[in-house]
Amino acid sequence: MKAKVAQGKACKGTVQIKNSNGCLQLVFSYAGKRHYISTGFTDIPTNRKVVEMRARQIELDILSGHFDPTLAKYKPESLHSTVTPIFTPINKPKIETSPSLVELWEKYTDFKRPSLSPSTIAKDFTNVSRCID
Repeated sequence: MKAKVAQGKACKGTVQIKNSNGCLQLVFSYAGKRHYISTGFTDIPTNRKVVEMRARQIELDILSGHFDPTLAKYKPESLHSTVTPIFTPINKPKIETSPSLVELWEKYTDFKRPSLSPSTIAKDFTNVSRCID
């Protein structure tokens, strides 16, 4: 037998969780004003547990007098940060730039220099260097 859920007005200081178009929403009153906070979570059991924790936090803040009337503390950004931590890299990866054609040719010439005659370097390699420049 299923338990009956009471429909109607909630007790003072309680936060209700409602399904609004498939997403979970927190609804409560504070200082005579009705507040709605859309969480952005879909209505599945794991997300409902996360939203329930946030609802209990709001209730405790109201009872203890630490309620944030701007609702910034309870907005979706802070909800998502409790579920999935935001990764911020400490060191940004360095983007290596490839060497220019002139630099490559100079390295190649230095590498081949011991195995080539001085005249080959003077004639052929110098001509190629001029074309590259």
